[in-house]
Amino acid sequence: MRIWGTIPYIDLIIPSDKQTEYMKRHWSYEKNGKTYHDCQAVFERIVEDMEAAAELLPAVWPSPNINYGRPTKIAALGFKAKALQYSASPLFNEQSTGNLSYDNELLPAVHKLPGNH
Repeated sequence: MRIWGTIPYIDLIIPSDKQTEYMKRHWSYEKNGKTYHDCQAVFERIVEDMEAAAELLPAVWPSPNINYGRPTKIAALGFKAKALQYSASPLFNEQSTGNLSYDNELLPAVHKLPGNH
């Protein structure tokens, strides 16, 4: 996202005659009374997807030889942590908010992840 900017987040089937309505380059997403813009909106949706995946995936797959390479709950939580870190970093805040510093509202979410003390 840093090179190309924000991306459209598609979570539904789009009819061919309405593609321009859904494929917006700049968009926002509201959650819990806070509005996220552009890159931060994408990261927030990624975080939600990883939370949902972590609930469905096992911590360890039975028969690791057969299930080698399959995602686990830990992998989903790892991607969630990565998305939260990027979301709060100056690399992406500059594009979303115009602020070239860490977002102190988003950064504490990384420390609330399981396993962080």
